[in-house]
Amino acid sequence: MQNVEEIISYALERIQTDSEVIIEKKLVGQEFILQAFWDGQTLSTMPLVQDFKRLLDGDAGPNTGSMGSYSRPDHRLSFLRSLDLEKAKEIMIKSLRATQDDTGEYY
Repeated sequence: MQNVEEIISYALERIQTDSEVIIEKKLVGQEFILQAFWDGQTLSTMPLVQDFKRLLDGDAGPNTGSMGSYSRPDHRLSFLRSLDLEKAKEIMIKSLRATQDDTGEYY
């Protein structure tokens, strides 16, 4: 799609066909991966990593499917503040607790 009019037209078409449409906001910025272990009470995180989305420098080339990633010896990423990491952990815990509340199971 090349412009806003095409997007609106497509969304209206999907609404008529499927009764719904999901619109996502494009976010610009650095992406990171935070993995963790959860026992229902305690979150233990793994080192932060950032993957190489594209094959070539400058975010060019085909998508690598996250086949390459890096972390630093201190397990931090230069663009990420401690506050950002704490916020990510809070989001993770809220999501895990919501899943537990919905299903009655530990995720």
